[in-house]
Amino acid sequence: MRRLNFWLDLASPYSYLAAHRLARRPAVAPLLQWRVFLLGARFRDQGLRASPFIQYPEKGQNAWRDLERRAALHGLKFRRPSHFPQDSLRPNRLLWLGLRAGWGASFALAVFEAQFVQGEAIDDLSTLSRILRELNLDPELVRASDGDDARTGLHEETEAAARVGVFGAPSFTVGEELFWGDDRLDEALQWSRGCHAAQVAAITMDRSGGPKPSGLAEA
Repeated sequence: MRRLNFWLDLASPYSYLAAHRLARRPAVAPLLQWRVFLLGARFRDQGLRASPFIQYPEKGQNAWRDLERRAALHGLKFRRPSHFPQDSLRPNRLLWLGLRAGWGASFALAVFEAQFVQGEAIDDLSTLSRILRELNLDPELVRASDGDDARTGLHEETEAAARVGVFGAPSFTVGEELFWGDDRLDEALQWSRGCHAAQVAAITMDRSGGPKPSGLAEA
């Protein structure tokens, strides 16, 4: 089994779905590494002026309906925020700190719940402080998100996301293999376990002496 990197941004509604689906699978935890990055920065790198939900209204309208369907499919509540996209800079910095202190996943789930179920503003200091208190953490940690460690750490993770080709959220990487979207979670898990159909086909071809399919990372 190989490590599964889960790349997310706390303003991403599809990351909300993926995070809660992963949280329901404790057996995945030993394989999983949460990686927070700034999705807006990656959009700008690609020449986008705004979230695709905004820049392409018809696509955005369909995406909101798709989110409602996928949430229902997985037994999750979903509420479209009154303002989108929200400013996730501070909560993402807090998440970066939390992932290094052992409380990051719980914090991310709580922020997603506040935004996409309760309809709260995740850039509001009172919302973030409340979430920290409910997790039995010091609400003054909000101030740490302005520190150099959090600023530099999140910037470096965003650069790392760019290096491995992450262009949207959620994304999953296993070695050099990239999967984009909540609907690719199961495939990413299969790849991390070495049982994806494409891996099996590559192994079969290799053993038979035939040509190995191009573009496949080693399992």
